Amino acid sequence: MERQGWRVERYIAGDLLPRFAGRGADGVVSHRGRVARLSADLLRVTAGRITPIHAGVRLGTNLDLVYERFASMQGIGRRFQSYGVPWVLETNGPFFYEAEVERESMALTRIARRLELRAYQNCDVLVCVSDPLKAILTEELEVDPDKVLVVPNGVDPVRFDPTEVTPRRSSPNLTVGFTGSVLAWQGLDLLLEAIAEIRGRGVVMDVAILGRGPDLSRLQALADELGIRDSVRFAGQVPWESVPQYLAGFDVGYSGQRSMELGSMYHSPLKLYEYLAMGVPVLASRHDDAEALVGDDEHGFLFRSGDRDDLVRCLMEIHSRRHTLPGMGRLGRDLVLAEHTWDARVGAMLEQVFATLRRQRSKGGLDDG
Repeated sequence: MERQGWRVERYIAGDLLPRFAGRGADGVVSHRGRVARLSADLLRVTAGRITPIHAGVRLGTNLDLVYERFASMQGIGRRFQSYGVPWVLETNGPFFYEAEVERESMALTRIARRLELRAYQNCDVLVCVSDPLKAILTEELEVDPDKVLVVPNGVDPVRFDPTEVTPRRSSPNLTVGFTGSVLAWQGLDLLLEAIAEIRGRGVVMDVAILGRGPDLSRLQALADELGIRDSVRFAGQVPWESVPQYLAGFDVGYSGQRSMELGSMYHSPLKLYEYLAMGVPVLASRHDDAEALVGDDEHGFLFRSGDRDDLVRCLMEIHSRRHTLPGMGRLGRDLVLAEHTWDARVGAMLEQVFATLRRQRSKGGLDDG
């Protein structure tokens, strides 16, 4: 937004909280004891009452709009909205559902659900990252579809530029890499099982996993059980500034999300855009974002979500076409530069935001100001 001429005042609610709040030793809230989850929830509820007041004092109300990324039990923008400032809220998923079903990271799930739905209902514009998520918001959570915009994730091609880094490879062998939170729904167990399968066929391919999370120890045990621990490198969480170097060391980037318990994969994985920006073709489960990026196998390989046999098929194809991977990656970066940078995303989004606000004002849905 700054590059497009806006003056941006940042307010990070998490900076006011203890660094340990809401996170376990693995860096992700999940599967902890109920007392610990309850303590974190009470801290969130308290912060949800304090931070809007603090933000109002710090930023004032002479603002064109407030753009807030939703966090559980939070709704900072509502205070500014009460002074006539439009409140634009971004969501990457129904957090109350993920916390209760996918991650078991909350105790006060009913309160979280009520506060999240209130934020979605009260904001002036709700930005979400995919059409499946919009369907959940409008059909299941009954949010007004006229105020919901779909804006997929994107990438900063300056930070993720393969010409500016020295690749850090984990192995001289053909390598499938992953970066992100190590959660069960990422489908990494499926990848390890498929690697073991092709290894049994005499095909050599290694795996690099960057990140940490509640599923890490299970995956390490699985690699031992499958007899492929020597083919899998668990790098843990790497420094933020080093991520592009590691991505440049992948031959293929993995994004194998399973469908959520809600029945769809509604995320827009940042890793897809970051892999391609680094000139790395993707190996992804078939969902909206991946299909749009991969096209007709120009920039990567798609398999049916949760289907190990189809993933094995893709890995065998990757191995047979290994000499074409750099060219696929270059085409992927060209696509990202042309259509999927954050500059392109934000420019298009702002046009939609102000068009939506004008419609609401013409209907009397917003105070003049």
